[in-house]
Amino acid sequence: MDQSFINRFAAIVITSLVLVIGLVLLKTASLADVTTPYAGEHSVTIYEDMR
Repeated sequence: MDQSFINRFAAIVITSLVLVIGLVLLKTASLADVTTPYAGEHSVTIYEDMR
């Protein structure tokens, strides 16, 4: 195992982890919006901060 292969493998793992975590957060955020409509103001501010 040379260093470049390890670096590439680590980059792929980190990228996939970030993507999975992002998708999970998006799913839970949209579910929270649907189940708790009274938290609309919070959702807007959270989404504004993420932009």
